[in-house]
Amino acid sequence: MAQGLAVLGTHSASFGKIRHLPVSATGRTRAFLEAHAEAVDAPLKLRPLPRWALRALGLFIEPLGATVEMLYQWEQPFLVDDTAFREAFGVEPTPLEQAVAEWRAGRASA
Repeated sequence: MAQGLAVLGTHSASFGKIRHLPVSATGRTRAFLEAHAEAVDAPLKLRPLPRWALRALGLFIEPLGATVEMLYQWEQPFLVDDTAFREAFGVEPTPLEQAVAEWRAGRASA
């Protein structure tokens, strides 16, 4: 994501245009979370939080309140088409497995 934002900020071809950053993960959020849990050798424990609870907590924790309006991304299939970005700038996303492995290697050396 950082590379994509750097490209957008330094290329005049991006000004005034809407572009989706390149994405490699096209699967379910659960798979993404499982990959990260495995990378840190921790069990994945997910618990659903009802919409009403997010709204109520959002009164005190602003980011949770903002999450309510984005729930559609988790309630139905949501696919991002990054073709325009890839074609305009020739930037490809880092595969999820590689990103997790690099993150884990960086964490181990810290």
